[in-house]
Amino acid sequence: MKKKVRYLFEPVTAPQMRYIWGLAKGRTEQLYEMCVRLTGFPSVSFLSMQEASYVIETLKGPTRWLKPPPPKTAEQIGGDTTAMPSYGQMVGIRKLALETGWDKEHLKSHIERQYKTAFRSLDREQARGVYAGLVNIRTYPDKNELESGLRRALR
Repeated sequence: MKKKVRYLFEPVTAPQMRYIWGLAKGRTEQLYEMCVRLTGFPSVSFLSMQEASYVIETLKGPTRWLKPPPPKTAEQIGGDTTAMPSYGQMVGIRKLALETGWDKEHLKSHIERQYKTAFRSLDREQARGVYAGLVNIRTYPDKNELESGLRRALR
């Protein structure tokens, strides 16, 4: 039986972020457009390491890269990767937050309030909790639906 490969999320590093901002001087609109295209959010801190590499290469000028390189597996990273969130978890969090109607500040403040950490510092368990919470928020009826349902029930 073939073993399922788990791709891991390696967050953008601080040196990558500094380099991106250095390259993007005067082109922040282009940078944010790339971030939105990759993650859905106009934020460098929501990028993976591979997505950041793609942004760097694109900002440098003509590139042969058409898309970011694929995420790495635990074997490719090496060492203890048991606490690292999966790439699927982090992409799922970004997608669910957008479906819920949250902007980057709302998602960042939610993670900081609930888990006392930043998006790029989430471990596997925290990412699982954020994902599960967003699923519940997305599927829970909004306040207007609850009020109209309550009014119908009271008639």
